[in-house]
Amino acid sequence: MTDGRKKAIVMTTHPVTRHPGAAWLYLGSGLSSALGNAISNVVWPWLVLHRTGDPAAAGLVATCILLPSIIVATMGGDVIDRYGRKRISVISDIISAASVVWLIAVDTTVGATLPWFIAIGIFGAVGDVPGMAARTALVGDISERSGKSLDWLAGANQSIMGVCYLVGPALAGVLLGQLPITWILWLTAACSGIAALMTWVIRLNAHHAPAEHSSVRGTVTVWRDVVKHPMLRPILVVEIVIAMAVFPYLMVILPAHFTHTNSPTTMGFALSSYAVGMIAGSIVIAAVGERLRRNLLWLVAIGATAMGFLGVSCLTVTTIVVVGMFAAGCGNGILRPIGTVVVTENVPETIRGRAFSLFSALDSFAGPIGLMATTAALQATDIYHVAVGCSLCVTVMFLWLGIMGYRTLGASQSNLQ
Repeated sequence: MTDGRKKAIVMTTHPVTRHPGAAWLYLGSGLSSALGNAISNVVWPWLVLHRTGDPAAAGLVATCILLPSIIVATMGGDVIDRYGRKRISVISDIISAASVVWLIAVDTTVGATLPWFIAIGIFGAVGDVPGMAARTALVGDISERSGKSLDWLAGANQSIMGVCYLVGPALAGVLLGQLPITWILWLTAACSGIAALMTWVIRLNAHHAPAEHSSVRGTVTVWRDVVKHPMLRPILVVEIVIAMAVFPYLMVILPAHFTHTNSPTTMGFALSSYAVGMIAGSIVIAAVGERLRRNLLWLVAIGATAMGFLGVSCLTVTTIVVVGMFAAGCGNGILRPIGTVVVTENVPETIRGRAFSLFSALDSFAGPIGLMATTAALQATDIYHVAVGCSLCVTVMFLWLGIMGYRTLGASQSNLQ
């Protein structure tokens, strides 16, 4: 095992009790939560459109939820470190389930209107946003409790996310055609409830409880130290670049192109290939991430992502677009688990919630920034020039990130103080 990773498996000198079932409960909880979110991401816009009759209403709801989500992401890290990663993960899933039950109650009694959708959406974001950071920050505890390596856990968890991204929208479409909308909402609430229950029954090693209350460092100070850390900086920048690039492709460029060519089925293949690639990349990390040099895996992932974006920019050649989406997804499927592992290894557990909350906040903020930049560019030119420009920018950034990450990730582990 290289790159200082021996320290990542056992992070304390206290006696530990191994329980492999903790890993499966953790992954099962992630699967249930992610599947519920994937279905909800389709059902919510459909319900908003159906109840309001306004095609712009879903976008307005999403916009109104964005700012509170960023604020919650900013504050959520301190809450995670103060009250515990497991506890906040459970509470977040309960809040998510409660928000859906609230929507069902409103819709079946007074009728859901636009203000109701905004209010309930903001309430749900209070649970979802810190919950994602808490679940990710929990991976170190699960690794110690189960005996599974960080690489295996991070890769397996990312594979689950890819499966849900692939299966969830299709399942939601089938359910919308077969079941009343209220039944589907109950299903998503049940998914969040099951996720909370599975996380709650996990028993972590007892010495973690006081450690999670011991830090008094401010969130801004922790974030500043994360940005300055040589190993964490490339991980952070990659997160921003991918979010800024992927959102415009998935939500604007590809839909606009395939709508123009009247090829909805092909668009489905392209979007699905990204999810399949993400699953493949995550499986690679889970299988061999512990044995291979991390800086080499970083280079492979950076190269695959950059080549993928260059391929996707060739919108007129469908085969290259599909292959490019697969390559970009594969690269992302490797990069995200690497990021999870590197942060877990280098950030003390007492401030880990705030470290992961920085990634959640930037991920929530970078995507809309990319969308706004794409929208502005489309006022001056067409989607084909925007696609090429976006891909070239990503390639240049990834060339720099590849070099920087190769140097820093190959060095000895350097813990954030």
